[in-house]
Amino acid sequence: MKLRSEIELTFRDFMIDSAKPTVKAEGVQKMDCLKIVKNYLYENGFDGLQNDAECGCDIHDLVPCGNDFSRCKPGYKLVPPEGTDCEFDFYICQSKDDRPWETE
Repeated sequence: MKLRSEIELTFRDFMIDSAKPTVKAEGVQKMDCLKIVKNYLYENGFDGLQNDAECGCDIHDLVPCGNDFSRCKPGYKLVPPEGTDCEFDFYICQSKDDRPWETE
């Protein structure tokens, strides 16, 4: 475990619109906040992020909107059955059993 004095973190390090958001620590690979989130999603079997505003993004294209993602939650990618008339090509949902295209 690193001591606080060994790690230099600033609020700016976690802002999505900063020029180079990085975490600086001795002996630790520099990584931006989205990479940390992406690694967490991958390591825990999630497919992307979603929030209550019907917004969802795939792990391969996290936060394409550039908005604040602090209220987003990990989720699973669900693809509607072929021939289903729905608004999106895929959904990121909290449960693999969700069927959001059935409520549209």
